[in-house]
Amino acid sequence: MRRRTSLILVVAAMAPVGIGISMGGDRVRDRRPSASTSVSRQRSEVEADRGSAQDGLGAHAPLSLRIIAPTTCRPGRGFPVRFVLCDQSGTPPAQPFTGPIEIAVPPGMTGLPERLVFQPDDDSVLVQEGVTIGQEGIYRIRARRASSDVVEPWLEGNPTVCRVDDRPSVRWGSLRGDGSDGPEGGRHPEAYLRDCRRIGGLDFAGLSMPIDLSTRSGERGGDRAGSSPSLEVAWNALSGAVRAANGTDRFTAIAGVTIPMASLGSVGAYFKAGLPGWSQLSRLSSVVWPWDPVVVDGLRPSLMIAHLDAASIPYTALGVRGRGSVSILECYSSAGMSFPGYGVTDPVLGGVTDPRAMSLFRVAGRGFSVGLAGDGGAASGLPGIDPAVGAPHGSARPPGLTAVLTDGTTAEALIDAYHRRRVYATSGARIYLDVRIGGAGMGEVHHTDHEAKAVISVAGTSEIRYVNLFDGERVRTQFRPTGKRDLDLSVSLGEPAAEAQPFLVEVIQADGHRAWSSPIWVRRRSLPDLRWERTAKGRAVLVNGGSSAARSVTVVGHPSAYPFLRPFDEPYGPIPDRADAALRVVRYDDTRALVFVQYRRLEGHLTITGLKAILAEAGRSSPEGAGPEPVGGGRWRLRAGADTRAWQTACFDVTIGPRKPAALVLEIGAEQTVWLQGAVQRGRKFRMPLNGVDRQVTSRTLRLPLLKPGGRWEMPVTPLIWAADPDGRIAESNEGNNLYIPIARR
Repeated sequence: MRRRTSLILVVAAMAPVGIGISMGGDRVRDRRPSASTSVSRQRSEVEADRGSAQDGLGAHAPLSLRIIAPTTCRPGRGFPVRFVLCDQSGTPPAQPFTGPIEIAVPPGMTGLPERLVFQPDDDSVLVQEGVTIGQEGIYRIRARRASSDVVEPWLEGNPTVCRVDDRPSVRWGSLRGDGSDGPEGGRHPEAYLRDCRRIGGLDFAGLSMPIDLSTRSGERGGDRAGSSPSLEVAWNALSGAVRAANGTDRFTAIAGVTIPMASLGSVGAYFKAGLPGWSQLSRLSSVVWPWDPVVVDGLRPSLMIAHLDAASIPYTALGVRGRGSVSILECYSSAGMSFPGYGVTDPVLGGVTDPRAMSLFRVAGRGFSVGLAGDGGAASGLPGIDPAVGAPHGSARPPGLTAVLTDGTTAEALIDAYHRRRVYATSGARIYLDVRIGGAGMGEVHHTDHEAKAVISVAGTSEIRYVNLFDGERVRTQFRPTGKRDLDLSVSLGEPAAEAQPFLVEVIQADGHRAWSSPIWVRRRSLPDLRWERTAKGRAVLVNGGSSAARSVTVVGHPSAYPFLRPFDEPYGPIPDRADAALRVVRYDDTRALVFVQYRRLEGHLTITGLKAILAEAGRSSPEGAGPEPVGGGRWRLRAGADTRAWQTACFDVTIGPRKPAALVLEIGAEQTVWLQGAVQRGRKFRMPLNGVDRQVTSRTLRLPLLKPGGRWEMPVTPLIWAADPDGRIAESNEGNNLYIPIARR
């Protein structure tokens, strides 16, 4: 598997404290600990600090003042500042607060008075418009309720970074709001979106309606989803609320549906424009694992995000991107931290305790192109509310937030930023985070032949305790600042390797609140780029279109009509109830494919043959005592769990060579029914070819000692398929190069 280079930054924020502004550039200690030692040490230190911080929470007044300002701004441009009085649930009290508040305006900020008075009609929310900042810097507003008999402590808002460059703005929101209306769902759609804008001070909010699309006529004893009048009414209410909210200044609403995926969690499918009517939406087919494009007759969602965690699905599924989907990990929601790895837990933010979990650092190190988002994820918990105190009423954890890096304010601009991975996640605190490598920002690729340098800027909501720079899973450098909330760091990454190489950064503040940046990829600029072209007379020509020479190029000719899987594009429906197992293969380039296995009510063996390489992620979503078990020789034992209705799962990332036949073989003890690539078959032995080679064949091999940049090599027309560099030894500038060309008809 080709590795890509990524930089992921994880930042944890602390409860507000009254510390003066600390500009970037302060010296911090640079240490290089082992990963295992640093994780345990930093966890104990963070928990100790949190204990002292939370001890004082009980002394707070029943109402807490929240100050919300933009995270980024430009000199001289006006912006609003929001003051919200919240109760312990994180929402304004039933009896509106009335009275004055005192404001400590930082030097250089204008348009904000030193005193504001809440009136009954304000409903505990005041917005001061037209606030401006004159010059670059980091600004924090402090305020407190004014009282003649009690002197309250100053409370501090989020940092506002004023800058003059062309970097995009930071816009805050959450896509995972629940649009269900009723005691078992969330708020009414209109109320939820209103509160996200008015109380949470969000720039955007998604609202999705849970819908089970697996029940179709004649299957599982149910009718089509479209026959439910309650679902139709709910969808019409949700889409109407979204359209109405989008007429509000400085706020964008996004509509979607949440689709359950058997035992694997759910998928959120979001629409940026042209919301479908229920008659269209009801024709959706069930999502087939991992998460195929939702099939709507002529309709495609704009964005799909899986609501899963590090132990519930193999990461190889992230390597396939269907129409409308994107490799975005929901690394935090109100369910807690989803992808820190096994055993990395936090008293407030939670974590994954399943020993089969794999950290997001390993995923990036394996070359998957993923972006990181944070979401509310709770029906009754409002995102953006009181993250320092803890979880609002009805939520297990503090709701998370996603920072979207864009100057656009429409649903189209926001979803486009998600697709380009121009996002970062937090556990609810509005931490400013900027990561640059060369001219590349989050979600982008930096190509260079010289030393690469990462520039990291953080403005936290409280004191920063750790900044860990990861190279894949390995901690490369650790910074441990003392008493700092604002940091500017510059880290040399050395000269890039030929293959893309992942860099990740983790920043943890004293209360454990965190932010995770999306990747930045770094790789060498001067690389070959092998591709096939055809001449006017039909001859095949191998061309080096890169900027570096390709040395010792192996070219293999194969007599098969086509040795690899054809692109899979046929939408299959849900797995029928009568099926005991399902086998499915998805190809995502000419050498690699994903094999997905789901089963229940059967026991037997699965064998995968004829492969150059295989990476198995079997059974990580299966309960203990069940799931595939490797027995050696490319064989896995399939064992049903105690609940024969529950689906066990496995995923295999396979690399296919051009010379050997490759196949997947399922052998079971008794005759049973298997859903095989969309067709139902019954028997005891099932074989699914992974390529078109049905016998061992003799290949013709040629070797080119050198192919310079712009060089061309023409071969005679023969009834073969020619593969250049079939073993993937030559690192290339174009990851999507065409190394295989069929001379004969496929």
